[in-house]
Amino acid sequence: MILACLVRRAFSFIDSKSESVSYIHRTIAEFLAAKCLAEKIRTGHSIRRIQSLISTKGHPAPELRGLHSWLPVFLPKYSEVFIDDDPYGVLMYGDAASLSPSSRKTLLSALVTLSQTDPRFRENDWSENPLGSLSGPDMVELFQEILSDQDASFHLRSIVLGAISNGPQMPLMRDGLNQIVSDREASYYERSMAVEALLRVVPKGEQDLIDIFLTKLKDDAATARLRSKLLSRLYEIQFEPVDVLSVFQDILYDTEEQAVNVLWNMGVSG
Repeated sequence: MILACLVRRAFSFIDSKSESVSYIHRTIAEFLAAKCLAEKIRTGHSIRRIQSLISTKGHPAPELRGLHSWLPVFLPKYSEVFIDDDPYGVLMYGDAASLSPSSRKTLLSALVTLSQTDPRFRENDWSENPLGSLSGPDMVELFQEILSDQDASFHLRSIVLGAISNGPQMPLMRDGLNQIVSDREASYYERSMAVEALLRVVPKGEQDLIDIFLTKLKDDAATARLRSKLLSRLYEIQFEPVDVLSVFQDILYDTEEQAVNVLWNMGVSG
């Protein structure tokens, strides 16, 4: 049975003498392994036994996080169990879009809990493409609660903003995103992600950003980086060389050290 599995197209032999194999594509191998385990559980195998085989102290082993992340998809009856074990892994290595609406909300709640015990849970992984699978119109209320919570960790807020900007159209998030872009106390990363979200998933979001640029972003060094980003994305729609010159001047006459990439966006867009 083992050999029959290993000779399938999901695997290839590295060395016939040592009988070692490797997976052709890791995600495919993890997907198929999770599907197989799910069938075993549905036919009577103990879910606790499966957990003990792939987990250590209630958390999946690092090499098995991908396999584990697909189990909530194949076993919706037990989705909460697997989500609670590793919510960030389920989001990043599985397919949250294939979860039921209630399970996606459970996943977000589990991420909130994780952020409270480990505020820097995302420290070593800032990829964004998988985050869009968490988003959808049914998540608007929960997203708004997190983004308006001043005590929410930066890493949790970054997950929500990444989910919004990489997900489907969400016009109901317009006001919340506008507020973040306008908030001088918010980090540049959050404001930048809110800019991307307005451009990608909010109809006519570019006009909102133009209005914010003209009415709420004071010409000074503190806003130079954000203004640079907006100019790079919206220059052809609204702005003129004098707006670019203003950003240059704010940086040149600033007494504090500026990030090297403050003007990079404008240079690339030009």
